[in-house]
Amino acid sequence: MAGYKAHMAFGIVTGLGWAIVAFMLSLVSAWFIPLIFIFTVMGAFLPDLDSDTGMPLKILLMVFSVIGSIFTGWIVINQEGHSLLELFGVPLFTGLFIYYGIGSVFKKLTHHRGIFHSIPAVILATLVTLTVLNHFELDTNIIITLSLGVGLGYLCHLILDELNSVVNLGGIPFIPNKSIGTALKLYSKNWKTSLVVYVAISWFLYQNWGNIMDFIK
Repeated sequence: MAGYKAHMAFGIVTGLGWAIVAFMLSLVSAWFIPLIFIFTVMGAFLPDLDSDTGMPLKILLMVFSVIGSIFTGWIVINQEGHSLLELFGVPLFTGLFIYYGIGSVFKKLTHHRGIFHSIPAVILATLVTLTVLNHFELDTNIIITLSLGVGLGYLCHLILDELNSVVNLGGIPFIPNKSIGTALKLYSKNWKTSLVVYVAISWFLYQNWGNIMDFIK
């Protein structure tokens, strides 16, 4: 399996490449090139959310912890008669609960190289991004381009993992290891998880079918 630095480098190259291609195809203006780059690099780190010791999961949990703390703090402030303990205690509890509580549950429900390392996960990440961006007043081409950036970054991560399974990026070539085939798969060993992912893909695809057809035309 490729390391953190390798994925970062590959993600950066993919992000720059996709941003340039999108601009040359007139899908977006030059103003959106940095955003396309960011979305693609983010996509390159998403597969490692199922790694208990991976940086992506730690960063994501930290971000949601901060957001949750700010949100609950805002609610407390807007309530009359709140105490100083509530003002500081509720946001602190929320942040700790998200990072340690929800984080622990997520780690128990996932395992590395599970469904997050699969082709369906690439499609789902792309469609989820598309669904979220649909809530913003953006041109269809921009929305699709950013979503495809996430998908491309995600896919490049999986490809790099598979390449490293066949050709060790540390310098030992042509010695396949037991992880070969575990990244570019169509389902995980847990059929229930695979079923949930495929149902989610179908639902998100239905929700975004109009935008996808507009982009193709």
